[in-house]
Amino acid sequence: MTGRAPLVVVGNPDNRRVTLFRTVAAEGGMPTAVLPWRRPVAGPVRLPPRAVDRWRAGTSAGSAA
Repeated sequence: MTGRAPLVVVGNPDNRRVTLFRTVAAEGGMPTAVLPWRRPVAGPVRLPPRAVDRWRAGTSAGSAA
């Protein structure tokens, strides 16, 4: 792992968008981790130290952001 803080993606690990994001991040030298969306919904979770996370709540497929 590099000295960079990992990007934590909260989503479906099998989703093509999550996979594509991780691929592009890896090509840029950015470490990533996927947190299955059901885990934080079920209760508190621990993120890796210095993790960068991004929640995009309240959106659905086809909605403008």
